[in-house]
Amino acid sequence: MFTVAAGTPDTKAPILDKDGKIVTEEKEIEIPMFRPVKVFDVSQTDGKPLPELASSLSGNVPNYEAFMEALRRSAPVPITFEAMAADTDGYFSADHQKIAIRQGMSEVQTVSATVHEIAHSKLHNQKKIQIANDEQYQEIELFDKPGLFSNGRIVRDNLPNSFRIIC
Repeated sequence: MFTVAAGTPDTKAPILDKDGKIVTEEKEIEIPMFRPVKVFDVSQTDGKPLPELASSLSGNVPNYEAFMEALRRSAPVPITFEAMAADTDGYFSADHQKIAIRQGMSEVQTVSATVHEIAHSKLHNQKKIQIANDEQYQEIELFDKPGLFSNGRIVRDNLPNSFRIIC
């Protein structure tokens, strides 16, 4: 709580009453203060809506069916279309070795989500591959070229020339 004393604008000297005491006025000033609190959902908050980080893409893609077929052929796992929540455009499942894309999106958003999930399937798939003598190696990408990761027991003669090797 603050006390405000009246004063003259020129001298800023306090104004005195008939008894010579300073004229004062008590006034309560509320100063808003904020602190973070935990909420479970945005619906438990008030105020302006939060800004969107990204909005859905809209529009058509020339030769959409041919483009999607090319994406299907380049994907290392099958691509399926499924009903999903509106905030999920797709996912890559390493367990089921598939890519799922949400049904009902625009052509541009569908292509974008498909390319995104193909990238996940190529970069994050822990699939093992078999080489000539049935030993297992993990396929990786090294400097944008296919490569193999091994425990050091590689017979280089059994590998394609295009593979780089990390031992």
